[in-house]
Amino acid sequence: MLSKNFGITQNNQRIVFYDYDEIMLMTDCEFKKIPESNNDLDEFSEDVWYPVGKNDVFPENFTSFLMTHPKIKDIFRKHHNDLFDVKFWNGKKQSIIENKVESFFPYHESIRLKNF
Repeated sequence: MLSKNFGITQNNQRIVFYDYDEIMLMTDCEFKKIPESNNDLDEFSEDVWYPVGKNDVFPENFTSFLMTHPKIKDIFRKHHNDLFDVKFWNGKKQSIIENKVESFFPYHESIRLKNF
């Protein structure tokens, strides 16, 4: 999903996603690592040098599409680098297949609000 596919409502109270053709179930995704190039020139090509299937997802490429500002990219990678690793996504996919429900928290436990 590209950031250009999101917008903010007129009253700035909601974020809207409006390009549904890029959404699919995680269990339908094929999370893959970008293969090594056989030719140094391949990496400078405008086209990919490796085959890409309809449901292929390459987490290594997320930064290219989602984080164009270097400072944000560096900070995000420092705290969430696992999101760019194919093993992370295949692990989450496997958890879904096994009907394991996982909780995600945006903050480390040490700084979360405590339940009094």
